[in-house]
Amino acid sequence: MEKLNNTAPESSNTASESTNTTAESENTATESTNTAPESENTRKKRLPLAEQDQRVANEISEASVLIEMLDRDPALAARIGKTGVSKKQLTEAKALQATAQADFTARQSKMGLADSEITAAKNLHATNEKDYADFRVILRQSGLTAAQRTALGLDGKIPQDRQKLLTQLRASYTEARKPIYRATLDAEGYTIAALDALLASASLLDTRTASARQAIGDAQAATEARNRSTAALRRWSVGVKTRARRSLVDHPELLRQLGA
Repeated sequence: MEKLNNTAPESSNTASESTNTTAESENTATESTNTAPESENTRKKRLPLAEQDQRVANEISEASVLIEMLDRDPALAARIGKTGVSKKQLTEAKALQATAQADFTARQSKMGLADSEITAAKNLHATNEKDYADFRVILRQSGLTAAQRTALGLDGKIPQDRQKLLTQLRASYTEARKPIYRATLDAEGYTIAALDALLASASLLDTRTASARQAIGDAQAATEARNRSTAALRRWSVGVKTRARRSLVDHPELLRQLGA
């Protein structure tokens, strides 16, 4: 396969068509899976993704501090609002915080896996695309008839859509395995074994694409779970702080400690 590694790039008419591209679902995956929960009032402008994640982490951490403070000081808890914050309510709040933290951690893990799978699929896409571009350049110069060039899919543009690319290159490689091409293609390094390896790489790209889509779906589901549990914890925290601001209006130092 030495000739495959030393071929000139695709001609100027087709080189731009063989740039690395991915399915639309993967191009938008990071944005769709990184969506953080909205604030109480819908934001007009979204925060940068990293800042969204940090905001969620801060909310969970601040709620944990609030719960701990009230748990350690029953007298303070009793002064919140007309009825205070009971032990039962604190137990429920601890469960909300634990769920939100677990969902946050799980979502970060799912996001990391999705990013890894997307990168792997993109890299494999680029490899298959380049191999196919080389295949077309080499065989255009190998003395094939016009009918054979058409049958092998050597003319026209390389599809940018991944599934269309896979369909076309599989058709080309499968056609190239026929006995009629053996003398010409074997001389160019495209033996049956080499063509089978290219087809195997295409199948692997299909598999990695499916894995990436699954990982994206899992990350989106994890984000939704995190958003729900964080929203529930936020409602509890906001409720406690709102009551505290009314009942502890003459104790600004306590309000500061409660983050109210």
